[in-house]
Amino acid sequence: MVRGVNFQLVSITGRIDQDAHKKMRITIPDVIKLIEEQTGGQIPASEWFTVPSMMPLGRGLGFMQNTPQLELCTHFACGMSTFIYIDDDRSYRPITDLMNIDKFIDLFVDISNLYADKKKGASKRARVKLATGIRYVKDKGMLSRLTKAFLKTGDYLTLSDFMNHVIMIGMMHFQDVWNFDLERVQHCDINYAVPDGRIIPFCTMNTIHRSRVEKKFSVPVDEWRARHKPSKIEEDSITEFYADE
Repeated sequence: MVRGVNFQLVSITGRIDQDAHKKMRITIPDVIKLIEEQTGGQIPASEWFTVPSMMPLGRGLGFMQNTPQLELCTHFACGMSTFIYIDDDRSYRPITDLMNIDKFIDLFVDISNLYADKKKGASKRARVKLATGIRYVKDKGMLSRLTKAFLKTGDYLTLSDFMNHVIMIGMMHFQDVWNFDLERVQHCDINYAVPDGRIIPFCTMNTIHRSRVEKKFSVPVDEWRARHKPSKIEEDSITEFYADE
C-alpha cells in the first residue's frame, strides 16, 4: 500500500555537461506548479508546507506525552510537503480542505510555550487547548480520527491508523553549486560520517568534500576484496554495469 510519494529533485554535482544541466534543472516551486497542473488543480500550489513548519507538532506532543518526539528542524528551503485525504469513494482532496493547518500549527506552538514557560497546570491547560482545536477541523470523519490519535491514546499505532486515510506527497532538493546556501548547511539533518570521525552535511559532502574524502580513504578494488571478502551481491555491484531494460 502506498502511503507516500517523495520526489527527489536532481542535484547537479559535476558529472554532467552544461547543456544537459540546463535541460534537467528543476526546482521545488517548479514541481509544485507541475503537480497542480497535472492534477487539474486538485492539489493546489497554495496547499504546501515547508518541512520545519511541522516542528511545533512534534514538540507539543513530546511535552504532552513527556517523551521527546521527532522535531523536523531542517532549513525551510530544503523541502516541502502536503497531504491528500482519500475519501470513501477513492477520490482525493488536499488535507487543507478538511482542517485549518495554519491554526493547528499555531495551536501546538501555544501548547509548547505552556511547557517551555513552565506555566502552572501546563499539562491540563494543554489538553484543554488541544480539545478546543476541534473547531479547526471541518470534516467529521477526520475529527474522529484526530481525536483518537491525539487526545485519547496518542501512540504510534493509533497515529498509523489515521495515516491510513491520507497520503503524504513531499520533495526535497540537495544543494549544488547553483543553489548553495551556508544557512541551509547549518540546518542540515542528513549527514555523512567519515572514517576520521567527522560529520559532514550531505550537501557539502557532494559539492566540496567528496573528492578529498575518496582520495584519502579509498583503496584499490583488489585490496578491498582481500580485506573484506565480498558477497556475490557486493561483487556484482562493482563489476556489473546497470542496464535499463
